[in-house]
Amino acid sequence: MFRFGFARTAERALSQTARLRSFRLTVAALLLVSVPAVWVAVIGLVKRLEKAPGWADAARPDDPLMVAIVVAGAALMLVSSWLVMTRRRAAAWVCLPAAFLSHVPAAFHARLAPGLALAGWGWAAALVYMTFRQSRFLGRSEELAEDDDPRAVVSLAVLVSSAYALLIAGWSAGVGLMQDTGGRVAITALMAAAAGIACSAEWSLVRRELLPRRVAIILTAVSAAGALGVLPIDERVFDWAPLVLGLRLAASVGGSARAHELRSAVLGFLWARPALLVVLTFAALSLVGGLVLTFPACSAHDRPLDPIDALFTAVSACCVTGLTVQDTAQDFSGLGQLVILALIQVGALGIMTLSALATVLLGGRLAGRTEGALSMVVGTDSRGNAARLLRPIAMATLAIELVGALLLLPAFVGKEDSFGAALWNAVFHSVSAFCNAGFALQSDSLVGWNGNPLVLHVIAILILLGGAGFGVLFGLRELWLRRAGLQVKLVVASNLALLGVAFVVWLLLEWNGVLDGLGFAGRVNNAWFQAVTLRTAGFSSVDYDGLSHATIIMMIVWMFVGASPGSTGGGVKTTTVAGLIAAVVSVVRGRPDAEAFGRRIPQAVVYRAAALVTISATIVFAGSFALMMTQGFAFDSVLFEAVSAFGTVGLSLGITAEFDRVGKLLIMVLMFVGRTGPLTMVLLFRRRDPAPTRYPEEEVMVG
Repeated sequence: MFRFGFARTAERALSQTARLRSFRLTVAALLLVSVPAVWVAVIGLVKRLEKAPGWADAARPDDPLMVAIVVAGAALMLVSSWLVMTRRRAAAWVCLPAAFLSHVPAAFHARLAPGLALAGWGWAAALVYMTFRQSRFLGRSEELAEDDDPRAVVSLAVLVSSAYALLIAGWSAGVGLMQDTGGRVAITALMAAAAGIACSAEWSLVRRELLPRRVAIILTAVSAAGALGVLPIDERVFDWAPLVLGLRLAASVGGSARAHELRSAVLGFLWARPALLVVLTFAALSLVGGLVLTFPACSAHDRPLDPIDALFTAVSACCVTGLTVQDTAQDFSGLGQLVILALIQVGALGIMTLSALATVLLGGRLAGRTEGALSMVVGTDSRGNAARLLRPIAMATLAIELVGALLLLPAFVGKEDSFGAALWNAVFHSVSAFCNAGFALQSDSLVGWNGNPLVLHVIAILILLGGAGFGVLFGLRELWLRRAGLQVKLVVASNLALLGVAFVVWLLLEWNGVLDGLGFAGRVNNAWFQAVTLRTAGFSSVDYDGLSHATIIMMIVWMFVGASPGSTGGGVKTTTVAGLIAAVVSVVRGRPDAEAFGRRIPQAVVYRAAALVTISATIVFAGSFALMMTQGFAFDSVLFEAVSAFGTVGLSLGITAEFDRVGKLLIMVLMFVGRTGPLTMVLLFRRRDPAPTRYPEEEVMVG
């Protein structure tokens, strides 16, 4: 009886509402979404100016950063509303950053992390969906066709607004507004209203056949019960109500996406833009990883990690860098270390590689655009080669990491209290080494193992295999048979040259320095290990406090060069530097083309190499300049940290952990740009169809 009576009432109300012009419904929905964001922003800003405890302090005490984020999100919401009212298509693009900026404080709230996180991310996902749906009819002056009925969009917007209202309720519960009767009544009324709006919106979705009616009834009832406190009646319900609504919201978005083919539309848009897809996958992985690391279960202490430190660790792990602001061994629980290891593995192989591999293993075929995007991650110019390399990449990765763990296990068995702890250490360091991540489960990295040749050489070999690139690893057989291509020859030759020079320089400069006291064999072993690790991995077997300035300069140059294309390392890549050196040699010899190993290097490749080095150097020096202005450390130390972050190396002179929030954010940006690639970032802003214009040629004097 309740079911049919409620359904008839809701449908009659919705049928009356549907007679309004769709444009007005869209404007009303977007404004409704804007109201809670503006509410939180204004109250938070007022409380901050008054230096009084308020809702903004629930996000981060004594720091106006979260308030600024919410204010920016609210402002963008209002701007997007105005753009919709003036029929500007730009509203669809303004709405996206507004959604993410507005929900960041809720998503990273430490105390209510489980509930606010899921509800916050569900809210952002709904806003993204709504934005793509809006783009179909924004800017049209005529009345919409029947198949463009925007009621689902409007309903979802109302649903989103109610979810955000529950987030506000969660914030208020976290700052003590529930202590008096008036506060309880006000917040309960707010949550009841939000639940009522959610029920109506849910029935609108059902009416459009976007969700099975029975599923919608259950989800709506659960969300209403959670919001109104029918579930466990104490203050904890205000912590978990956002969790309940977040789960229901995720289900609604999933059903709507299937009905409107959102998934195919979004994926088609992204697969056609591989550079954007690479950036978004790493960004999403970093954000989700940072969110998970804020959970109390990931911390080894009684309090959860600071959100910025958690995000920094996640970015460092996803970008396989290894720079840390928290002690991996002491500050993270076993679950936290497992999350870091998972981020390292996924970040090294890439989300696209793993998803494409799953498709192939399940018997599916990759589309041409999928192979095109995948080739950017694997490091090959051939789409067919990218697909053929999937299974060998997975098998080689698992085999190498397994063998590495077995070789390291005897050394850790003698150090750890139990076999399980020794096995975990062996697996963690094997994966971290092959992925060139540099994370270690000792506070001093591998300094405690500098007298153990087995550990040093096994990890060094894993680093070399991971830093060579999958394409080169599979091309070594052709090199042995003298049938290898120019790519394999350049990678092998440049790696041997860089390793040899670094090994000799380390011995000469640090024989009586940081290598002093290790004995002859120990000095040789550690100099070799440092020559291997300084370009990509970030493990340290000696104390860097006593390094000479000459050694630091050499390490900066080598870290800037980095690993090889298609590998798990960063930097400008060895083939880039090799191509530029070949071009310089050709200029000196008076030859018109860059040549190497009896082959000509295309002029376009030389241009790309020069552009990559120039852009990378500009990014590094800009980041170093910003760090010097904000952190106040010496130039060589700051440049060392900046290059280490950009090259995703992870070596540190010990100052990264002392950076404030601004410094940590700058290092995160450098790590992210270094992992995704400077050219990839530049390609995001390139015109897809450049104008075919060629200007007259004219000589200029250089040098």
